Amino acid sequence: MSIFKRGGVYWFHFIFEGRHYQRTSKQGNPRVARQIEAAFRTALAKGEVGIMERQLMPSFREAMKAFLTWSEHEHANHLATYRRHLTSSKPLISYFRDTRLDQTTAQQIESYKVSRLAQTGERTGRKLKPATVNRE
Repeated sequence: MSIFKRGGVYWFHFIFEGRHYQRTSKQGNPRVARQIEAAFRTALAKGEVGIMERQLMPSFREAMKAFLTWSEHEHANHLATYRRHLTSSKPLISYFRDTRLDQTTAQQIESYKVSRLAQTGERTGRKLKPATVNRE
């Protein structure tokens, strides 16, 4: 428990699930301030403080579908950009499929890049260049 006095009242601060919380107790008594901090922590743990439950992260496939919809509208005047996004999305979707976005790791991304660099292009039959993989 970490309380401190600022002016004539006590404040508390702590970290809960990676977020920093700092509030005033509006009290001049340190014992009452500690009780208020404990009550706030309990309410926070129960979810009564007004913090919404985290939404379930979409799968890679769902997120890519949303991105392509956005890209189609955003780049309506630049069809080549939209087509590039559409082309790049196909190998990404086939690799990551239904992996949740919050479960995607840097190691998986590096693995994708390595496996993609070993593939050959459909049209040319040559190995893909790093620039192609970076664009994806």
